[in-house]
Amino acid sequence: MTIKETEKLTAMTRANIRFYESEGLLTPSRDSNGYRNYTDEDVNILKRIRLLRTLHLSLEDIKAVSRGEQTLAAALNLHIKHLQDETENLRQCREVCRELCRDRVSFDDFDAQTYLEHLTAPSLQSAPEMNTDKIKKVTAPWRRFFARLADFLIYSLLWNSVLSIGLHINIMGPAMTGAAGLIADIIAADCLLLLIEPVLLSLTGATPGKFLFGLRVATEEGARLSHHEALLRTWGVLRKGMGYGIPVYNLYRYCQSYKGCQNGEVLCWEEDSVLHLNERFLPFQTAVYIFCQCLSAVLLFVIWQCGTLPLNRGEITAAQFCENFNRLQDYYNIETPLNMPSEGDLAAIVQVGGHSLAMDLTEDGTWESVEAVLGSAGEEYPPLPRFQFTEEDGILTGVSFTISSRNNGQWIPDYRELLSLSVLSLVCARDDYTFFPAPPSVIRREIEEYAENFESFDITEAGVRVNCSMDYTGYSDVRGYLSDSWTSASNFLVPDVDGSASFTMQFTMEVFENL
Repeated sequence: MTIKETEKLTAMTRANIRFYESEGLLTPSRDSNGYRNYTDEDVNILKRIRLLRTLHLSLEDIKAVSRGEQTLAAALNLHIKHLQDETENLRQCREVCRELCRDRVSFDDFDAQTYLEHLTAPSLQSAPEMNTDKIKKVTAPWRRFFARLADFLIYSLLWNSVLSIGLHINIMGPAMTGAAGLIADIIAADCLLLLIEPVLLSLTGATPGKFLFGLRVATEEGARLSHHEALLRTWGVLRKGMGYGIPVYNLYRYCQSYKGCQNGEVLCWEEDSVLHLNERFLPFQTAVYIFCQCLSAVLLFVIWQCGTLPLNRGEITAAQFCENFNRLQDYYNIETPLNMPSEGDLAAIVQVGGHSLAMDLTEDGTWESVEAVLGSAGEEYPPLPRFQFTEEDGILTGVSFTISSRNNGQWIPDYRELLSLSVLSLVCARDDYTFFPAPPSVIRREIEEYAENFESFDITEAGVRVNCSMDYTGYSDVRGYLSDSWTSASNFLVPDVDGSASFTMQFTMEVFENL
């Protein structure tokens, strides 16, 4: 039978039953899943213990009788003598109380040395021993909650490392910050919890979060859990304590677990384990936890930036530069040609038969198509430029291209993606490039700010000089024309109705050693 059925038959609490198990008074068998299986004999033993404890027989005497070191009759005879002595003491106390009443003494003037203290006889209906024969339960719900958060910080960093560094997925991109990304994160966190926590509990008795907050999980005998026991415990935590991490439902499960913990209840995953707490060093633990939170934010940023690094690094060829460039288009989820905007009325061009329209750069510097492209609203844009590559002994030493448009009514986009991806594909591939003080996201944003404002720029980073000169006349600067968002919309140069229009952009990147 289960422990709930045993509680009902013996009128004992679960804490009482587990305490007597820990004292060696009974040893229930376990089924194939590791759960205790109580027999009728176990129930009879517990009833005997309850009766003898209600009669105020000491726990040591009961253990001696159960081990056969002493007969029950002998133990009871000694206990009868003890009860007789107690009865006499109580009788004397009763008489002293009556005497105090007859003397009408007051608290301020009676002689305490001539009287005994007032005593109250315990009730046989509710043995006080049953309130002390329990394994002390650790509650500490907030410690446990923050320990769990600390563990999930680690799981989150591991999962994002797999995505960013292993699979080269933009963890800050729309694919991972939307609903699909949230579902993937929940499933990954649950799987990592079930994979890692049982191993740590069976080997060390704690997870990093539990160790930080002075918590340790053990069996009732004080030993470490087996991997199977730790797995069952973790599964119970995930199912009943966290609601599988499902939004809203997990808040409900957290509240229920908090209430149960505050009320001293044995939570479902605690039935076969005991939580120990070291209450020292709480201020230090709090400080370390805050530090770990800050450190995790830094690590997450580094992991994100690692995913941005080009696939090919070091002394690369023109073909490897193109591979870097095309991979970054995929990484940033660019689905339109780089000479066209991706928002507003022109969003319809993004999907044709469900396929991206992004153009791959080839090692001869050309694209899938270099013809002028007409937008859905009738705007015409210049074709993508042909890249010119300079190589020495097969190693890329320079990249350049030119874009020009004269008196043909074409709109000029800001080319922010074309310029920023070109820079990242070479600069971040260099051996002497370092994250700090210029991580890839900072370099990208710096280039995009110049492009959005149609400004020329000249920068040097990681042994590469980047120069972009823009010269134009006869255009009006239109910002955010095709989008409701002024912060992310493309900017354009639109030819004036009257007058000639001329635009020229010259872009070069040269490796320092070859300047």
